[in-house]
Amino acid sequence: MTYTKDRNLYPIQNQSRLTFYRRQSILKSINNQNSDTNYFVKITYPIFFGIPSITEPSKFYSIFINYVPDKKLIEKESLKQYLLSYQSYVDVHQNCIDIILKDLVNTYNPRYMEISFSSYHQKRFSVNPYVNYGKPETRWEQFAELRLTHLESFLSN
Repeated sequence: MTYTKDRNLYPIQNQSRLTFYRRQSILKSINNQNSDTNYFVKITYPIFFGIPSITEPSKFYSIFINYVPDKKLIEKESLKQYLLSYQSYVDVHQNCIDIILKDLVNTYNPRYMEISFSSYHQKRFSVNPYVNYGKPETRWEQFAELRLTHLESFLSN
């Protein structure tokens, strides 16, 4: 199994620096038999415990992945295993979501993809990052810009 070396992240168990290896190679795909059609796929991972921030302990999240596939579809079990590889490590949420997007785009080469986290806290404010991608030199690149520009109205749905 191949591991992708990433920057140093803090393990939860002890706060010393440790090099984090995310397992991008476990991501598997399914051939998209309808690649000539544009359609959104919405993946919701409703109760995910992990991806704690540097300033706070781990908590519960929902992870939302929306994408317009091209030739490959995301295989859900491998995605689940990939996301679980983040549960033991600490970084700011904005960095984790960006790394996840880059890995998924590199693996699946979608026309469009967006990822958001929704955190659950008691008596605290929450940080709910959002990131998106549109395939360069296609209409999806402009769609990604438009979606980000009008983010608040899209996220309220």
